[in-house]
Formats: sequence, C-alpha cells, structure tokens
Amino acid sequence: MSKELDDLRAECDHAKQQAEIWRNREERAKQRIKYQRSVKDRKRTHHLIQYGAAFECHHKELSVLSDEEVFQLIESLLEIPDVCCRIQQSVEEHNREGRE
Repeated sequence: MSKELDDLRAECDHAKQQAEIWRNREERAKQRIKYQRSVKDRKRTHHLIQYGAAFECHHKELSVLSDEEVFQLIESLLEIPDVCCRIQQSVEEHNREGRE
C-alpha cells in the first residue's frame, strides 16, 4: 500500500512540475507577443514622427498650428483631386518598384 501511495505522490509531484513548466511557457509566449506588439508600435510611431517631421521641414510655419488645425488642413488637402491623384501615383510607383 505504501508503494502505491509513494507512486501516486511521485506522479502528483511530476504533474505539478509539468503544470508549472506549461504555465512558464504560456507566460513566456504572452511576453513574446507583448514585446512583438511593442516593437510594431514603436516602428509605427517612428514612421509617423518621420512623416510629420518631413511635412514640417518643408513648411516650418505649420509648427504654430494645433493638432486639430493640422488634421483639418490635411483633410482639406485630401479633398483636392490633384492631391489624391498624386498620392495614388506615388503609391503605384512604389508598388511597381517593389515588384521589380
């Protein structure tokens, strides 16, 4: 009887160890996902800052505008057909260069 009890306790301990291993693996996977998201977010933020800097570099007078005023300005610019056409041309040109 004692042998069976010892075997069961050993099996229970092993199961607890395995459960802990799986909890650790799950936690590492969650941390990895969190890190990958943060890297993606940092890259996007960097990209947006570069766009804003490029825009402001060519039009320094825009630095006095509020965020809302800048967004309104951009929205009004995007209503101009020539601007939308030029954006589309740039995207198509980029895509063509990427395939070659």
